Amino acid sequence: MKIHKVGASVPEKDNQPHVCKFYLDAFNFDAAEKVTWTIAGQPPTAGAGTKTGTLTTDATGAAHTDPITLSNGHYKLTWQTSLGHGAGKMKVFWVDCTNSTASPHGGPPAGGGGLARDAAITPVAGAAAVGLAAVGGAVYFRLRRRPHGRA
Repeated sequence: MKIHKVGASVPEKDNQPHVCKFYLDAFNFDAAEKVTWTIAGQPPTAGAGTKTGTLTTDATGAAHTDPITLSNGHYKLTWQTSLGHGAGKMKVFWVDCTNSTASPHGGPPAGGGGLARDAAITPVAGAAAVGLAAVGGAVYFRLRRRPHGRA
């Protein structure tokens, strides 16, 4: 059983533990095997509610749910099969549906270049910084002059 972002192909075999809207994908089960699943919040998201459902696999041992949505947080998926023995299996995952198009805060990502927010240095501030460097340089040279005005 795998967790996939909505938009990932159904035969995808990799688990995606950070999703927003997602579906559960069952494969490599026996034909017509019934899978009961439960999703419950985990700390720090405990108490976020529970979702449950069942799947019945097709002749190839595969099935998938319709898209599932949950509040942002940390969750545990537990599933048990009609032919399985024991307590079942589980996976933990994160739901994060924050708006990825929001303006960034803080510095740019590595190699991103540029400024993350509005320009931090305005042309006036930049000119002032250059002027201070020039004044500082002149002061440096003035302090390094030889005594009695000789060069």
